[in-house]
Amino acid sequence: MSARPAPRKRTNPARSSFQRRLLTILLIVVLAIVATFVAVKYALSKIEKHTVPINPVEQFDPVACSSSMLSTTVQVASTGKSQVAVSVSITNKGDTPCSFDAADLRLQLASGDQTAYDSQVCESGPAAKILLLDTGLTTTQTLTWNGINAGANCQGQSLAGAGTYVARVFLGTDPLLESGYIFELTGSGAASGGHSVTDDGSAVAGGDGADGADGAGSGEGGSGGSDDGETATDGADDAGTGDSGQSSDSEGATAENSEG
Repeated sequence: MSARPAPRKRTNPARSSFQRRLLTILLIVVLAIVATFVAVKYALSKIEKHTVPINPVEQFDPVACSSSMLSTTVQVASTGKSQVAVSVSITNKGDTPCSFDAADLRLQLASGDQTAYDSQVCESGPAAKILLLDTGLTTTQTLTWNGINAGANCQGQSLAGAGTYVARVFLGTDPLLESGYIFELTGSGAASGGHSVTDDGSAVAGGDGADGADGAGSGEGGSGGSDDGETATDGADDAGTGDSGQSSDSEGATAENSEG
């Protein structure tokens, strides 16, 4: 007698449908957990990136500034009594960010062939501070002269007389102005007039200089230069407007200084 085949188990449709729905729900939950983990990790990385301070040196990776990379303009004005402020605006016209130390800025003033002041010799230039210039940015530094005719050796003590003076600015030994900046010094110690000259020799018209108060300055040598601001500006700030003047040629021709 042959054995009877075992009866087939009947599949419960409702049970199968429930299992499929359960698997679908579990898959959705797993995908949601993975997506949440990825989103949180991405957000945390962004937060960490924004909270880490940016090192400006690493960001700009600057090189040392040279006169060929810089465009420089100068304005001169009186600041009171015999003090004269020389405002130097330096723009990075190159394609690479650069840096320099403000203490390396050097101001020379001369009348005729006589040196009236040299900030390097008198050791009265700006304080040491590294300035970073991105391409196209400008920094304006103010170098101050106390009006004393210190001479080439910075030993003079007499008040500088009225006459025509030429201001020259250097970055270390590198001249920033090709021909200098001519201005007039009156008997009261007020500076007026003049043309600023860029490093490529083109003149930029200056305006009328503000008159300073009458009175003789005191002290030996030149007074220290100070910085006009920590941040770079979008353009050169005018230190003053001037009566008519002329830009000096490469020979640095000036009128002789007369005693005030």
